[in-house]
Amino acid sequence: MGFSTFSIVFKITICLFSFSILFGSSNAQLNATFYASTCPNVSSIVRGVIQQTLQSDPRIGASLLRLHFHDCFVNGCDGSILLDDSSSIQSEKNAAPNSVSPQWKPNVSECP
Repeated sequence: MGFSTFSIVFKITICLFSFSILFGSSNAQLNATFYASTCPNVSSIVRGVIQQTLQSDPRIGASLLRLHFHDCFVNGCDGSILLDDSSSIQSEKNAAPNSVSPQWKPNVSECP
C-alpha cells in the first residue's frame, strides 16, 4: 500500500512540475514582423545569406542552431551573443566557447 501511494504522489508531482515548466515560464512574445520597420527585407536577406553560405559550408545549419541555443535557451532570446565587445564587457560573441564556429559571425549583421 505504501509503495502505491508513493507512486501516485510521485506521478502527480512530476505532472505538476512538467506543466509549470511548460506553461509557467513562457512570457516572451516572439513576433514574425519584429523587424518590419527596421529591416523590412530581413526574411529574404537571411534566406539569401544562408543559401549562399550553405554552398561553401554545409555545416552552417548546425552552427546557427548552436547559436540559437546559446542565445535563446540559456538566458532568453536577447541577442546578447551578437553584441560586440565594449570597454567594460567581453561579449558572448567573442567568448572562447563561441570561437568554435566562427563562420556565422560575418553573416549575422546585415541590417543595422
